[in-house]
Amino acid sequence: MTVACSAPRCSLWRRRITPAILVLSAVEGLEVAAPRLHDWVIPLTLLVLTGLFAVQRYGTGGIGKLFGPITLAWSWHWWRSACRTLPNSRVCWWR
Repeated sequence: MTVACSAPRCSLWRRRITPAILVLSAVEGLEVAAPRLHDWVIPLTLLVLTGLFAVQRYGTGGIGKLFGPITLAWSWHWWRSACRTLPNSRVCWWR
């Protein structure tokens, strides 16, 4: 009975902590590219999370309007880079 009662609690806790860990991991990735940003990891994480929670009241439609173009530009950039790089690569599977 104890396990059955604690399982929903674990699930709720996981939903609360996961976004914070994901944002923190992404911002910590900046430190790999630019080690001088080490002191800015926590403030940038808090800024991103605060911004996301502020926009959350507009619903998924509002967030989609904000992140849709960003995601499209990001995907377009990676598609262009892959089309330029992969044909000249040794690991290219379509040769």
